[in-house]
Amino acid sequence: LVLPRIRRLCDTKWEVFGKKRLFQRLLKHCLVLFILQFALMLPRATMGRAHTDWTMLLRPLCECVVLCNAMCKGVTEVKELARHGIMEYFGQGKAFVFENVCSLLNCMAVCGACACRACNGIEDTGMENIALVLVSFTHWLYLAWFMLGFQLTGPFIISAIEMLATDIPAFLMAVSVFMGAFASGMYILSNKVGLHFWMRDLEVCLMAVLGDPQMEHFEGTLDVWPLVAKVFLILYMITVSLVMLNMLIAKMGSTYDRISQQSELEWLLERGRVLSSIEHEMSAAELAKCRELYWVKDENGTDCFQVKDHDPEHWVRMQEKKKKRAAETGSNKGD
Repeated sequence: LVLPRIRRLCDTKWEVFGKKRLFQRLLKHCLVLFILQFALMLPRATMGRAHTDWTMLLRPLCECVVLCNAMCKGVTEVKELARHGIMEYFGQGKAFVFENVCSLLNCMAVCGACACRACNGIEDTGMENIALVLVSFTHWLYLAWFMLGFQLTGPFIISAIEMLATDIPAFLMAVSVFMGAFASGMYILSNKVGLHFWMRDLEVCLMAVLGDPQMEHFEGTLDVWPLVAKVFLILYMITVSLVMLNMLIAKMGSTYDRISQQSELEWLLERGRVLSSIEHEMSAAELAKCRELYWVKDENGTDCFQVKDHDPEHWVRMQEKKKKRAAETGSNKGD
């Protein structure tokens, strides 16, 4: 992407078909998302209730639209997976993998919700609700993929993904050591026996990291061991609240600065992956038609990319060459 010709190729593909297709998919996705959210706000209907009240048919109709969209998307993803293989399907970078994973999860969640409805009806909706949570979550999360294609929002999404993928896991691994140590210490001092007591102590330690310290949970331990328990709690709050959280903030700031320094290249890379993802879902005929718009044929019929370089100093150099030739011609005539 540093090379002008490669950047020009990406810009041409974006202007020729990428931007149009991305906007079309965005409008379609927003429409399906609106239908999904509208359906979730309506009560589930049975055939008997639908016969007496036609408005009860709205949710089934909306659910059919979401199901058809998921089936079409699922067929597209299966064809893409069969055509390119699993390594290329999951191994071409952030935007590409993000789109494929969201699509697969969404299709499987929709199929899971339909299976739960078919098996349990509307009486037992526990498993169906879990599947619907995943359906709604992936639909909303998919919007981040569209934002990667635009320069205004792309760098923010890239920074968020980088922080979630590197900074947050490192912080959780480091802070889990202190959480386990202090939770075990407070569990031993409480003289309680059972896994659920230790898990509760661990939960309280986690809530303290998230800014909701529930110190009243340790009142019994403080009554028995007032000095030791207080020292434990003070050390834990200093370690986690002052040291670890500030280290996380500093690390995330460093990540954002690093990405901001090369934000344009990072965004161009992700936009290129968005274009690649769009191309992978196009048929061979559609790809050939689009390539005719930005490729040219040489004398052998081979596809070539035509590059136009703008050199503002070209005509200045040509004038200097003409003057030099004229001077040389005049000096030769004089001789």
